[in-house]
Amino acid sequence: MTADCPEIERTHALADGELTGGAADAARDHLATCAACQAELTDVLQLDAAVAAAGHRAPVISLAWYRQRRLQVAAAAVAAAAAAVVYLALPPRHPGAPAGSEIALALAPHRAIEARLAWPGAAAYRSYDVPRAGDAPHEAIDLMAIAQLDKRGDHHGVGVLELLNGERRQAASYLERAGDSPDAMADRAALALADHQPERALALADAALARRAGHPAALWNRGLALRDLGLSRSSAAAFHEVAGLGEPGWAEEARQRASTVDREVTAAQQRYDRINRASAALALGKIELLPDDARAQPGFARGVLYDAIRSAATPAQLAALQPLADAIDGADQDTAMADAIARARANLHPELSRQYAEMIRALAAEMQIIPRTGDERPVPAGAERARLIAALRAAHADDLLIGVLMKTNDDRWTVNPREIDEFARLTAAAPDPWMQLLGLQQQAQLAVKQEDFTRAEAILLRAKQRCTAAAPAFRCITVHKLLGELYLRWHRLPEARAVLTAAWSRARQAGEWLLQYAVLGQLPSLYLLGDDVSGSGLPLVRAYTGELVLGAPGDEGYRCLTEAWGRDQVAQSLINQLRFDDARRELARPDCERTHEAELEANHLFVRTEVARFGDTAQAIADLRRKIDGARKLPDASPGDQVLLDHAEGRLVIDRDPAAGQALLERAIAEARALPASVSRAHKAASWSYSVLAVAAAHRGDGAAALRLLGREQELTVPERCVLGLALKDRQRAIVARDAAGKTLVHFDEDRLVPAIDPARLVPPDIAGALAACPVVDVIAQPPVHGMARLLGDAIAWRYLARRDRPVAPRSPRSLVVGDVEPPPALELPRLATWSPSGELLSGAAATPSRVLAAIGTAGEVTIHAHGLVDVALPDASLLALSPEPDGRFALTTADVRKAHFTTSPLIVLAACRSAGAAPVLHETWSLPAAFVRAGARAVIASAAPIPDGDAPAFFDAVRDEVRTGASVAVALRDVRRQWLGDRRADWVRDVIVFE
Repeated sequence: MTADCPEIERTHALADGELTGGAADAARDHLATCAACQAELTDVLQLDAAVAAAGHRAPVISLAWYRQRRLQVAAAAVAAAAAAVVYLALPPRHPGAPAGSEIALALAPHRAIEARLAWPGAAAYRSYDVPRAGDAPHEAIDLMAIAQLDKRGDHHGVGVLELLNGERRQAASYLERAGDSPDAMADRAALALADHQPERALALADAALARRAGHPAALWNRGLALRDLGLSRSSAAAFHEVAGLGEPGWAEEARQRASTVDREVTAAQQRYDRINRASAALALGKIELLPDDARAQPGFARGVLYDAIRSAATPAQLAALQPLADAIDGADQDTAMADAIARARANLHPELSRQYAEMIRALAAEMQIIPRTGDERPVPAGAERARLIAALRAAHADDLLIGVLMKTNDDRWTVNPREIDEFARLTAAAPDPWMQLLGLQQQAQLAVKQEDFTRAEAILLRAKQRCTAAAPAFRCITVHKLLGELYLRWHRLPEARAVLTAAWSRARQAGEWLLQYAVLGQLPSLYLLGDDVSGSGLPLVRAYTGELVLGAPGDEGYRCLTEAWGRDQVAQSLINQLRFDDARRELARPDCERTHEAELEANHLFVRTEVARFGDTAQAIADLRRKIDGARKLPDASPGDQVLLDHAEGRLVIDRDPAAGQALLERAIAEARALPASVSRAHKAASWSYSVLAVAAAHRGDGAAALRLLGREQELTVPERCVLGLALKDRQRAIVARDAAGKTLVHFDEDRLVPAIDPARLVPPDIAGALAACPVVDVIAQPPVHGMARLLGDAIAWRYLARRDRPVAPRSPRSLVVGDVEPPPALELPRLATWSPSGELLSGAAATPSRVLAAIGTAGEVTIHAHGLVDVALPDASLLALSPEPDGRFALTTADVRKAHFTTSPLIVLAACRSAGAAPVLHETWSLPAAFVRAGARAVIASAAPIPDGDAPAFFDAVRDEVRTGASVAVALRDVRRQWLGDRRADWVRDVIVFE
């Protein structure tokens, strides 16, 4: 051992990973100045690195072990010789640093992570090679070098070296302090990949590329993120781009990665094409489908084989299908296809089967799966179709009838509403789970088309319950996909995310190319709808739409429509970020020869009108209005489409023709009111219409009209005095108030250039000052302002007004405290301080979401002491982490609370971090406090920020005591807050707000 140092043991503990946080930082600081500890680590870590590179199983030798066995490893280390490590000399951080201040850094000859690093000390090419062992790959970086970098303030370098060492928490801490240069963001993307967070990695890589186009490390890490998201074509394209940079080492590895993905994607698509082309041949008795192809995509092949079985007119034709049936049954691990052949053999209908085969051939030619030869009979329609169906019914050829009812309807894939009952009966009676699920799927599709979302959900949930391990995967993926599509239309985003994620994962695992493409079409909408406020889903929207375009079929018309739809999605995300010029460039493309279906055309025109307001000529706007009028007349335009089109045109013209614009927007609101709540796109358009009307009223100086509109939308009575109304619409800001004397003040501007909002600066000083004399200020705010803290100064008592579905009930004397909850251990949430209850306590395993809601319903005063969480993957309103139900559900969500009905009108204190957080959507106030008020709460106290655990009981108890003396909740909060700001300097209390 080297010369003694009192800190040597702490240095060893650091090397062993026994120190974290401040203790680890202190040990590194000491290393930077202590020659004895540096010498010790230099000897040991060089030996360790040498042994690791020589091929020993453990890539890093623990220093604790080394202290006991040093002599035994020395000989092996010497034998490993000089090829073990790559030594780099890092220049001084500052140009004027003295000579000798370089840092020697030893890296292994191969990199242990797939990601590429941009920090200069680790940016050089090293081939990727890791041992096939269970341990997470990492390197043995000299801790002295890390300490020296830390001393120099090189947070970026320390973060990268900690990442290479496998210390990802430490790496995250330093990389977050490394700034927002393209290099730092690219390396944070590398860390996100190591943490299995491809969505975050993609966002960081895109941010780096936005600042420096063609950034090599960002491009590389973007390719990996796209691969991990399952976007194979886009991943290959990213690596082709890296290869094009021609960098030694990196270019060749990028080419290899891209080529591997290209081969896999091409093989899967060619296999799909072969099965598709073979479908018509199979129906005519020609077996062109290979068993290996059927085995690789069993779900798609199974659907094709059902038609071949229906088309078989002889026992010999059925027998010839047996090898394909065996291949599919082997892949699906059941006997469904063999059973179908056996049923067909026992109930042959030769003439009807020949007609079915001709129908399949005609459909294949119509869909351009096979070339037309000129002798095809048309797909049965009209009287001919009626005769075929009658013959099938008379012969009790139920399986053939199922196929004819679905495939000969006008759209070729859904059953006619007049025949859905018969189809449901036939499929329910079938012995095959595939057919049973198909029947439920068709019923749900019809309900969605009729905008009966409640019925569609009930049907699909019934189908989902049947999707056990033994159920056909292809049909179950389709059920999940349809349920996700339904939830997207309904704007139930957390549910949509859950089922679409499951569908996407299972489709990829099953290798079903067709279903992957179908599910992929829903994912951009998931991330677009998930954040109206700031457009944070843009990287994922761009990635998913890009993959769809790359995978679009060769038909130019369809490819054009796919690309146009993708551009609309990206443009909408850019609009949400207030990047109207970028959105205009995204939309700058010639129109497709084909037209969209009505829903997509309405969406396109809505996006187009959003950018038209910023720079379009009068002629361009007139042309756009003509297109809107044409879309209204499309035969498949739904009532929801009509509402969206009215809103779009009203928004477009209100600044040029106020009367016409106002009439269109009012019509959109009225039409939406007549539609079920499940038609979310109509109600979103109505909410946006209210925003436009309120802002327009403020713009013309009519503050009374603006307040009236804000109150009308939320079904609130607008006070005659002491009220503040706020509405934002893209770059426009409208703030209207009535002071203590009832005088109206109006502010309007168009100064918003970024979506971020600083609530402390949102209300102009003159309006805030005019409200200072009010005993309590009632705030009526649209999203995204509703739920933000610090709107008004500490001296003003204020509260958000929120919609209530029932009158305030008499107060109950019952007091309830929910505390000492036991959320799932996997969440790794620290235990909160015990709350001293002044009433009934609901705690421990009994404090489940359902029992908490039931207890709140009859209480007069409720305090919930729990962790507040936010879903960072898909921002929704905050949720409360409670004790799990028997089925494992632990979260009390906004959706849960909205379904509740309180018989009393309790005061509810949400003593949970960020419990006031609202979902980032612009059409609806979606938050826990607003939901509690809607369910019947008298008032809710919640925080928009983290709450110190030690302070929470005393602060909230003090507010509650003030309310018990007769003070209004807003005044009680204001008074206790001012006291705490003076006595304790507790800035967090400024983030606690009241909802009534």
